[in-house]
Amino acid sequence: MLAVRSVVDYFTNHGSNVNLCALNMFKACDKVNHYALYSEIMDRSIPSELLCVLISWYSISAACGRLDNMLYDMIALACGVKQGGFLSPVYSLLNNYINDIIEKLSNE
Repeated sequence: MLAVRSVVDYFTNHGSNVNLCALNMFKACDKVNHYALYSEIMDRSIPSELLCVLISWYSISAACGRLDNMLYDMIALACGVKQGGFLSPVYSLLNNYINDIIEKLSNE
């Protein structure tokens, strides 16, 4: 936010109008389509071995809920990327994926 504020202040102080568009990414990691992510990875010429590991990793992803010490059934995770894990290179891939979407929208 500090960087955005600095850029806006710079242009307004020099007499320009500034238009700003914000995108709330709070839940973005939960909604990433795995196949779209794999496609982005392939477009970046990442080694096929790494792609195979990520596909395997996400194809077996599952989660369960807990309420008052009662565990619910496991469900397969059909979308979303892991966050905060030590094996989580996908965060930077997600950033690249989002950047590509922004570039495609800018070129239309």
